[in-house]
Amino acid sequence: MRWFFVFVLIPSFLVAAVRPRSQSASVSGVVVDPAGASVPGTVVMISAGSSGEIRNVVSGSKGEFVVTGLEPGDYTVTAKKPGFLTFQKEGIKARAGKTVVLKIRLEISGVPSRLKKIKNPFGMGIERKARSKIERELIDKAEQVPCPDGEWTKENGEAVRWPRCLNGEAVRYYADLTSRYERGDFPFTYPRLRSGRAYYYAGVKRDHAKKRWRVEMVLEYSDDCGNMCGTFFQIIRTIYFDYDLRVIEIEGDEEGAHGGIS
Repeated sequence: MRWFFVFVLIPSFLVAAVRPRSQSASVSGVVVDPAGASVPGTVVMISAGSSGEIRNVVSGSKGEFVVTGLEPGDYTVTAKKPGFLTFQKEGIKARAGKTVVLKIRLEISGVPSRLKKIKNPFGMGIERKARSKIERELIDKAEQVPCPDGEWTKENGEAVRWPRCLNGEAVRYYADLTSRYERGDFPFTYPRLRSGRAYYYAGVKRDHAKKRWRVEMVLEYSDDCGNMCGTFFQIIRTIYFDYDLRVIEIEGDEEGAHGGIS
């Protein structure tokens, strides 16, 4: 008696097709800017180096995104949006039946202290550039350092508050002020402002030669209510810390803000 064996080859794509849905992986998350605001319309790409699989999605109105039905494995996540630096993170491990949740923080491209980088004519751009926990702590400490005599502004009526130095209180004030402009809440008696723009930047550098940390804070602000009505200024405050995170020097307080009022 002779026996015949028949071998049936099933294409790999059919095997993948019948895999239970519970065995696939997912990646979801939200895209935000340096101030923590959502960034809609961001192209998020999920790519796998081993299989070559690439999936693209666009973040929603609240910056949210989700990619389902992924093969388990290691992935690279890339996020792109005009006006921001490209975000990329490798080694995202997607496991069967699990969802990886990401918070993608996009950094603003170009020179951060230029107001023209802000597309919205109103509002406040805030960027705190910290690459580590120590740098975040340094920026927090710098923003808490009080200004001379405990004051950061001098007042000229209700229309202008002119900063003498920069700290967290000043940043919060101008963030609130520009949001009031955007809402149309103008307590001033002169004509409606046409713009209320501000940009705040805080970054950290390490000075190995002098064994110290350097935290630079920059605030630019402008408003305009006509040809003869407006103000603009830029103020910079630099605070140096030793390696024990103690303040050892402050620059900029004696200079005050540079700008003008018309």
